[in-house]
Order: sequence, then structure tokens, then C-alpha cells
Amino acid sequence: MPLVPLAGAAAGLFFGMLFGSLTTRRAGVVFALISLGVGELVFAASRMLRSLSGGEEGLTANRAAGPHVFG
Repeated sequence: MPLVPLAGAAAGLFFGMLFGSLTTRRAGVVFALISLGVGELVFAASRMLRSLSGGEEGLTANRAAGPHVFG
């Protein structure tokens, strides 16, 4: 479980570099449409993959079970 944030960061870095390499070569309206398309793709995928993101309800966690940091 401690490696999950690192894996998420690595995946974000990979996909950011992948989409960034495509979008930085474009300018103007094409750049805006590619950015909008990627954003809509992520939005649609997060709603469809309920086992990964929780769908419309989001990620759930038991906050009462966590460590008490500030008392």
C-alpha cells in the first residue's frame, strides 16, 4: 500500500509526457481541442471505471480509522 502514491505519480508522469508530446507541437485552436478532448476522455473514463474511481460517488475511505495526527 505505501507504493500506491508512487505508482500513481509514475503513471501521471508517463501519461503527461505522452499527451504533452502530442499537444506541445500544436498551437491555437488545435491545442485547445486536444486539451479539451483529453480532459473529457479522463472524465468519461473515471465515470466508467467504477472499480477504480468509485464512479459518481468518488473514492470512499473510513476516515475515522486513520491515525490521529493533530490530536
